[in-house]
Amino acid sequence: VRFFKYFAVHPRLGEISETIAISATPIGHFALVFVTLLFVFAYVGHFLFAFARPEEFGAVWDSVQATIKMMNGEISFQALETAYGSSTVYFQPAAYIPVVLFYFGFFWFIIMLSLNIFLGIILAAYDKVHDRVLDLDPDDHNVFTDTSYAVGEAWRSTVFYTRACYRQGLRSVI
Repeated sequence: VRFFKYFAVHPRLGEISETIAISATPIGHFALVFVTLLFVFAYVGHFLFAFARPEEFGAVWDSVQATIKMMNGEISFQALETAYGSSTVYFQPAAYIPVVLFYFGFFWFIIMLSLNIFLGIILAAYDKVHDRVLDLDPDDHNVFTDTSYAVGEAWRSTVFYTRACYRQGLRSVI
């Protein structure tokens, strides 16, 4: 966190911290929608799979954790299909439609759409910040130019100090 404060002073290094600052409000609004969608899918998963997979979907909070596992790929379509097939009375071709709708709806709304919107929010904020940095001169607020200038100044002051001490006969300082 302290690095971001130090980097914020420098326009080129402060791009990340300024991107986070600009995108904080849209990310907050996105998080509200994302968590709402996640809870909707958790409730539907609890309704569909609580009987067949009580360790993952038995309680609503377990269902929320299971949907997070689905985002990470730890729960597959095959596992949900097998679980839902075991909880129905007997096999019917239309019995798997809720599983297909749940899994691919989750995949589309949560993984494909929501996470890409999240990336879009961050990239839009970064574009705003980066456009301001591109307007600077190449040598203006350049980390490498600033560093070489600081090192050069430190070297020059050390050399001048050493020469001044030598001229005054202060060899013990050298």
